Amino acid sequence: MQDNIQEFDEFSEEYRSIHNRNLRFSGAESGYFSEHKILEIKKLEKNTSPVLLDFGCGDGLTSRFFIRHFPSGSYHGIDVSTENINQALLRKSLNCSFYHYPGHVLPFEDGTFDIAMAANVFHHIDRNDHLETIREISRTLKPGGKLYVFEHNPLNPVTQWIVKTCIFDRKAKLLLPFHFKRYFKNSQLTVARIRYLLFFPRHRIFKGFFTIENHLSGLPFGAQYMIIGQKDF
Repeated sequence: MQDNIQEFDEFSEEYRSIHNRNLRFSGAESGYFSEHKILEIKKLEKNTSPVLLDFGCGDGLTSRFFIRHFPSGSYHGIDVSTENINQALLRKSLNCSFYHYPGHVLPFEDGTFDIAMAANVFHHIDRNDHLETIREISRTLKPGGKLYVFEHNPLNPVTQWIVKTCIFDRKAKLLLPFHFKRYFKNSQLTVARIRYLLFFPRHRIFKGFFTIENHLSGLPFGAQYMIIGQKDF
């Protein structure tokens, strides 16, 4: 974990431009994919003013899209990289707060959040720490609250290539959904849904196919997947 923190600190000011260059092949910039995750959450959430924990928020770009689509909600981003948090604080987004997280214990009371999200974070965390991390996130959820985990799909060859060529993912070990199922079970979380996402490149010529991706979400071929754990009442 310490090596990952140093890498993200080192590249914090260039993180977004480096990430965008790495994603050129996909046909979209990183902001597109940040917003896509918020839109996936919006499809499933009835609460229009949720209190959200963004675990591993990076430079806080997702906060912009959360407030756009949940204007009466509140966003709380947390990250292990001090430099990333410094970049996030520069955004000064309304109803958004950012915190440095040194690891292990989240600085929030039990039952603080309606929803939590971890977007492409767990493949950077040592697997020996996954159960403890998920339990800690679960602790901060309200009864009935949901944890949305987004991860790269290791069964997708294009995803494998993008990850291997990304400077931030050099040490990443991609995870299958069943990896989270067992940890959810031991963290007071019930698996509510698994959806595979992003089946087509985001180039204009594929735009007509985007609407059918909802119908493909049960097939394990999307570039990413989302697994949702709901906290037991």
